[in-house]
Amino acid sequence: MRPGLRLLSDDLIANVVTEARSLLCTLGVEIHNDTVTAMLSDHGAAADGRVRLTESLIDQALRTVPRSFGLFDALGDPACDFSGGNVYFTPGSAAIQILDGATGENARAHHRRLRPLRETDQRPASHRFPKHRPDSGGRA
Repeated sequence: MRPGLRLLSDDLIANVVTEARSLLCTLGVEIHNDTVTAMLSDHGAAADGRVRLTESLIDQALRTVPRSFGLFDALGDPACDFSGGNVYFTPGSAAIQILDGATGENARAHHRRLRPLRETDQRPASHRFPKHRPDSGGRA
């Protein structure tokens, strides 16, 4: 048996989801990919610098989205399996700022910075951080 931790009530979860849906439809999101913006626009989203989704588009996405996903390392090997009740500490997947290697300054994460990050990830396996294994509680 695995212990659980529940921080939010069902009512609070429902409120968060309702507000998130409202924000996606009214405020929208910035998408820095013309192909994705066009695809969403073709399916009913308003695109005028920001992309505003519709309730039906959100409902369709929620009906078709996988119920689990995994993260993989630079070599394509599984690193984290987010299915069932698996939990990991993966601060890199939520990075909103990165360290700019050229300036040494903290910088806003942006899609234009992905190419240098990909090149950095091409280091030999011996220079990569250890993998996180589901059976190790997030430890290498």
